[in-house]
Amino acid sequence: MVEPGRSIVGEAGTTLYKIGSIKDIPNIRRYVAIDGGMTDNPRPALYSARYEAILANKA
Repeated sequence: MVEPGRSIVGEAGTTLYKIGSIKDIPNIRRYVAIDGGMTDNPRPALYSARYEAILANKA
């Protein structure tokens, strides 16, 4: 028996977040607070998984 696991459904999800606030530090960095986090998707912290962010109104 073979159990392929994440290889079948790993790229099947989409998560939509709303921006709560933006803090801009000129010439250094921009921080964006969203209404989601580790409870929605712990994989980046646990497995160093990389995801691509796409702005919904620019996609």
